[in-house]
Amino acid sequence: NNLNNMHEAASDFQDLENKLIEMPGIGPTTANIFLRELRGIWEKADPNLSSFSEKAACNLNLLKIFGKNIKQKRKNLNILKEIWNKNRKKGYSFSDFEVCLVRLGKDFCRKKQINCPLRTFCKNPR
Repeated sequence: NNLNNMHEAASDFQDLENKLIEMPGIGPTTANIFLRELRGIWEKADPNLSSFSEKAACNLNLLKIFGKNIKQKRKNLNILKEIWNKNRKKGYSFSDFEVCLVRLGKDFCRKKQINCPLRTFCKNPR
């Protein structure tokens, strides 16, 4: 109930993220994961993409530019949402798509000499 109150009191996604980070033991990464999982459930739960998901999306040519500032990060998020909305799969959400990009970025895009399952679609195959 306290978390729902926090959501209601927040003015926007950034304010909600800041309120979460103020809680003991919650840092930016945990707040991002928490808000990503609540995307579509809480109106203000709309965090920016993680660097892992952005890197994977760039490598797959879903995004042209890696977001270096908040404006570009929001633009990239909206581009991926648009791609998802045009290609959505029944039983899955945008958050599921984003988690897949995070896993891909974390497990394959930053490592050398790895057999990425999507290397044939990648502009930087490993």
